[in-house]
Amino acid sequence: MTTTKDALRVVVTYRVCQAWRVPVFERLAKHPGLELIVLHGEDVPGTKLQSTTSATGFRRIEMRTRVVATRLTGNAAHLLFWPELGRTLEQLRPDVILAEGGSNLLNNLVVFRLRSRLGYSIVWWSLGEIPGRRYSFPGKLFRRLVATLERRADALLGYSSVARHYFERTECDPNDIFVALNCIDTDEIDENDAEYAERGEALRAGLTPPILLFVGALQPQKKVDLLIRCFARAPSDRHATLLVIGDGPDRPRLEVLNRSLHRENREVRFLGAVHDQVGSYFRAADVFVLPGLGGLAVSESLAHGTPVICGQGDGSEVDLVIPGRTGLRYERPPDAEYETWLTNCIADVINGKYDLSTMGRQGRAHVRDSAGISRYVSSIAEAVRHAHRKRMTSREA
Repeated sequence: MTTTKDALRVVVTYRVCQAWRVPVFERLAKHPGLELIVLHGEDVPGTKLQSTTSATGFRRIEMRTRVVATRLTGNAAHLLFWPELGRTLEQLRPDVILAEGGSNLLNNLVVFRLRSRLGYSIVWWSLGEIPGRRYSFPGKLFRRLVATLERRADALLGYSSVARHYFERTECDPNDIFVALNCIDTDEIDENDAEYAERGEALRAGLTPPILLFVGALQPQKKVDLLIRCFARAPSDRHATLLVIGDGPDRPRLEVLNRSLHRENREVRFLGAVHDQVGSYFRAADVFVLPGLGGLAVSESLAHGTPVICGQGDGSEVDLVIPGRTGLRYERPPDAEYETWLTNCIADVINGKYDLSTMGRQGRAHVRDSAGISRYVSSIAEAVRHAHRKRMTSREA
C-alpha cells in the first residue's frame, strides 16, 4: 500500500475499454498523485461490448472473461465475469478501485469480498437508476443487490444530478456522493473545431434542410423506430432530412419501416457507423434527436453547438438539455404521450418555430461551463481521494 507521499494506485474495473472512455482514462493516468490501471474484459461478439484497439497513455490489462446473458429489464444484456480477478487484485494491491456500477455486478461482488483483506477503498461509478424503469422479478432482486453494494461503497460517483438524487433516496451518506457529469472529450472538439465546421458545411451542401440527426447503436432500446415514425408523420408540407448514424441488429427492421412510411418530402439516410468524422455530422445538423436511452451523444451534440431533442437518457440530459434554451426535453419517463410530444417537436423544427442557432450557441456554452472533460476528470479524482481518506480514517479509529 502507498504512503501519503506516494501516488494512489487506482484500479478501474470496467467491462470493456470502450473508445469513449479512453480520454477519461488517459487524463486520469496523468492526474497528479494517481497511478491508473484499467482492468477490462474480452469483447462480446455481436454486442457493443467491444474494446478499442487504440488506447494509449495508461496501463490496461485484458481479463479472461465468461459471459452470462440476461434479460433483467426486458432487453438483452450481458454480465461479465473474470475468473482471475481475485488473483489479479492480490498482485496489483490497489489503494482504490473505481468500479463500474451494476452493469459489472459479478466482478463487483469479488471486489467487495476482497476489500477487507486487501485494504483498498471502493468508488462505485454509475448512472444510478433510470426513473420509471420496469424490472422482471429477477431484475428486482438484481436491483436490491446493487443497492446493497452502493450503500457499502466508500464513495459514489454518479453521471448526473439524477444519480445524486437516487443515491440520496436510497439512504447513502450525502458526504460520500460525487457527480462527474457524463460528457464527451470537449478538448478534442475544441482542437478540431475549424475542421469539423468546414466538413459540416460541405455535408450540408448535399442535403435538404432542416437536417435532423441520430447517432448511436441501432438496437431496440434506442427507439429509432419511434424517431422514424414521428419524422414521417410530423404535420408539415416542408422538406426535411433525417440522418441515422450507427449500426446494429435493428438496422434491417428500421430500413423496412422507413420504406413503409415513405413520404416524398421526408428523406431518411442510413449512413452506418461513423467514427473519426462524426463531429462533422453534428456540425452539419440543425438538431440532434435522442428518442431512447443514451447519454454521451447529448454532450457531444451540444459541444458542437447543435441543440438536442430527447426523452429519458442516462440522467445527464437533465443537467444539459434545458428546455427552450439548449434544446427540448420530455420531462417525464416515457409514456403514452411521448410519441405525440416527439412528433410535435419535430414538426415545430421543420416549420421553423425555434431559433436553433441561438439554442446551439447556448448549449455549447452550457457544456463548457458545467461539463467539460477537465471538470469530469477532476470530479473523479476528488471521489477517489475521498474514498481513500475515508478508508484510512476508519483504520485509524
